[in-house]
Amino acid sequence: MGQITSKIAGVENQRIALGPATARRILIRAFEIGRFSTNPQIHRYSLDSALTTVDTEMLIRHGKIAEESYDRDFDCLVYRVTGKVDGRTWEITVALECEEDYWESPWITLMSAQQTARFKKEKLA
Repeated sequence: MGQITSKIAGVENQRIALGPATARRILIRAFEIGRFSTNPQIHRYSLDSALTTVDTEMLIRHGKIAEESYDRDFDCLVYRVTGKVDGRTWEITVALECEEDYWESPWITLMSAQQTARFKKEKLA
């Protein structure tokens, strides 16, 4: 695990970068205890393409954590997760709040969702 340095209110804080398996477990834990919020962009995709919060939870559970970064402005770890839901490939961005306890009360925000591959149509005989 590496360390990520941030400055908050003039104090030097050390943030430990989480491994993919640990990050996934913490993100899933937030869903299990109901501590998550959604960005309006997620709702737009939900209406357009039938992506639900249940789908995003399945992406986190079974998808691949493709990228991790630290957002200094909001003091959160940001994860890009890719995977398939109902035959469609999606990429979601999830933020994990660093100020919250990672196990007792993790707080995540579903920031964005993007369908990266179209559903393949079957040929009619």
